[in-house]
Amino acid sequence: MKVVRTALKRRAAGLDWHNGKKALQGVRENVYELRYTHSCRVLVQPKRGTLVIVDLGDHDVTTRYAELAPRRRVQLIADSTPAPQGFADDHPLFDEFDEGTFTSTEALHGWAEFLSDEQLALADLIHEAMLKADRDAQPMIAYVRGGAGTGKTALLLSLALRLHDAGIKPDFRCSPSVAKYLSAHTHVNVKRIQRNATSPGDVILVDDPQSPSLVTAAIAQAGVAGTRAVVVGFDPLQWPLKSLDAHLDAMPRPDIDEVMRNCYRQSAALARQSTAVVRRVHERSSFRVDPVKIQAERRILADLSDQYLTGLQFTRPGGRFRVRDSTVADVAEEAGRLRGRPDLWRDLPALLILEDRAHDVTVESVVKKLRRGIKTQTSALEDVASYRGLDFQSVWIFMHRAFYERVQDGATGLKGAEWASLLNLHIPLTRARDETIVFLVD
Repeated sequence: MKVVRTALKRRAAGLDWHNGKKALQGVRENVYELRYTHSCRVLVQPKRGTLVIVDLGDHDVTTRYAELAPRRRVQLIADSTPAPQGFADDHPLFDEFDEGTFTSTEALHGWAEFLSDEQLALADLIHEAMLKADRDAQPMIAYVRGGAGTGKTALLLSLALRLHDAGIKPDFRCSPSVAKYLSAHTHVNVKRIQRNATSPGDVILVDDPQSPSLVTAAIAQAGVAGTRAVVVGFDPLQWPLKSLDAHLDAMPRPDIDEVMRNCYRQSAALARQSTAVVRRVHERSSFRVDPVKIQAERRILADLSDQYLTGLQFTRPGGRFRVRDSTVADVAEEAGRLRGRPDLWRDLPALLILEDRAHDVTVESVVKKLRRGIKTQTSALEDVASYRGLDFQSVWIFMHRAFYERVQDGATGLKGAEWASLLNLHIPLTRARDETIVFLVD
């Protein structure tokens, strides 16, 4: 509730403290919105010199509150109670807002602060199991599986907060790029939850490990140290390994094994088209040569795709996927389209540019002027660690035409690095919220 604490401080100082009065149909009361992120909002109402929190939730909270009967709204105010002692104190796991820069920007992402019903139910299940875990036995193991954008990181962050408040030391393990993103754009004090869990009773939280071996290693470490529990959030399709099913079968058996199926990142139409490219790789290419083994491998990949790609439900409609030539005119048109969006992110990268450097594609020097005014991250397409776990409004992939044609046509008997480069396309194709543009470079 740091957004409320910030509002209280600013109100006491005589500064602007809210994001505007909500002119809700049928609501005469002065109800104000405090918006921390696009998907995390708090409604407050002044009462006798104090502020009363009347509702909180996602961006639809204003509609839900307006639909309440007037008598019910009056009763909520009458039933309000003082905030608990310590409410106004800063929480050690979250950096507070700089009061001089508190704005209505949508730069911060709600996924780091607000859990859906699906995520909350799973977080409750795992948290209860952790508290009941026998500290003298082997650690409790929980796997949170889910496709890209299903909220695995948000769930683990929620667990880290709960553990801290319960006096249990969390060890949140994530990639450097995700740690940097969280610290810079969601005000999570990552250093306070990235503690080496080596004492009995601690809990290890592993976010999006780069391989099954890291999962096995974390669980082995927990067993030696007497750690209370290990919780791992992962997407198997982001592991570009030969014989992936064998790697999955070799992982330690969990006590809790759940799959998250609601995607909060990608728009539905964009996801369908991106998924088609990934499925094309699975159906047309292989590291194997024997036709029988190729078909067996493809069945396995199809089953995984059904769970973590086509089996997802998408909460956001729309989206676009385009393949274009890499001409100045084509890039300029897309840049103008993105720059003209009224909801363009300003405080964090709205655009991810990926260069197919493995095939000698570098375009940043040319594109830099065209994308002026758009906050951008530029990475090598093959450097998935630099953008894995992150999301953007738009992703531009500058790909060598021959590589794109290889994706379309397929090939078998691929070497390990070639097979991994094709499987890894799943990651860049699932970073965009609204649009993915593939520019073909000759």
